[in-house]
Amino acid sequence: MIPRSLTLLAVLFLVTSTAAPAVVGAQESTTYDGQHVQFSVDNTALIDYRVDGTTFFERIAVQSKQQAEQSGVVSVGADVSSLGSLAGSGFSLGSTTDVETTVRTDSGATLDVHDNTHGIVVFRSEQRTQYLQANLSETTEATYQGDATVLVETESGPQASVFVVGEGSVGVNDDGDLTATVGPDGYLVVRTYEDERGTDDRNQEQLIADGVATGEVYLVQRGGETVVDTVAYGRNTTVEVTSQSADALDMTVDRAVESGTVILTSIPQGTLDGAGDGTVNVTVDGEVAGEALTYGELQMAAGGGQTSKYLVQQSSNARATTEVGIALNHFSERQVTIRGDDGDSAESSESTAEASQTSQTSQTSQTSQTSTTTPGFGAGVAVLALFAALAGLVGLAGRVRRRD
Repeated sequence: MIPRSLTLLAVLFLVTSTAAPAVVGAQESTTYDGQHVQFSVDNTALIDYRVDGTTFFERIAVQSKQQAEQSGVVSVGADVSSLGSLAGSGFSLGSTTDVETTVRTDSGATLDVHDNTHGIVVFRSEQRTQYLQANLSETTEATYQGDATVLVETESGPQASVFVVGEGSVGVNDDGDLTATVGPDGYLVVRTYEDERGTDDRNQEQLIADGVATGEVYLVQRGGETVVDTVAYGRNTTVEVTSQSADALDMTVDRAVESGTVILTSIPQGTLDGAGDGTVNVTVDGEVAGEALTYGELQMAAGGGQTSKYLVQQSSNARATTEVGIALNHFSERQVTIRGDDGDSAESSESTAEASQTSQTSQTSQTSQTSTTTPGFGAGVAVLALFAALAGLVGLAGRVRRRD
């Protein structure tokens, strides 16, 4: 006869061994297995960082500046490119949601890992200067691009951009590995791409690196439902999605300072009705925002422009994503709504641009004034043109599209 205690022990073993969490633990390491992002952590490093099956980093080690200098890995005041092999402090997984997990190190740093299409990592030094070293695989190459940016290229095509926000520097050492130092008020950002990163990608990175864009919002699909992933760059800005439906995305953006900022949003096809072809409407505090043509216009609007503006871009890859950059010209709390365009507002904007700007439909036409206008032609000129037509004169009114 089997003792009762052994029977209970066997039952407990069967019950506990059937659980299959997304984060799988073992005595030596813990694995995170997301929809896009996969990696493991152990007592010295983050291992095998992959996005959509592509390995970008074989090992990421972190050590505080003080520990690295005391151990002789780097000499005091040395350039980041001379950084040798870091012993690395312990890594552990912290809080985890459907779209984000936090990795903590014994040196005090944190890595916010976002399980979205860009596989974003935000490395925070947490008030202590930290060193970071990322070892690459044999099929991956890192090159310094200037402006505190390193480009990581893989043989299969996907790329990653690694850049500094605020205090810090990044480079490539003699072994071809990525090295970085991040100060108390700095961040290191990793952004991956499924193929070659384009001009729009570089423009977005520049806004983030310059501290102009302080947050991103991603709509992502999970189990047939749409969930929201919010990425924060800095401590002065919070972005909260208050409601999300097939018709609209509502956000509250708050800042601890009065200066403006840019929020980048990514909307996959099928998550917002009418946005699939890149046509959306944006309102800020209930008023229609102006439409920008370039990321430079967004930066100007965020730098104290008269009105908030937005820029719409279609992704150049196969994901069919609409990207909307929203420049908020002042603070504190602002209410932002993004709606898909059903086509009516586009027709209204076209007809309004040809009519007087003093029309009661000017609120609709504000969204097209920066993209389709007649420079120098105001309401007074429109009146003169009307009298000229009544006098039997025939004129040709041309419209000019501004390009930066």
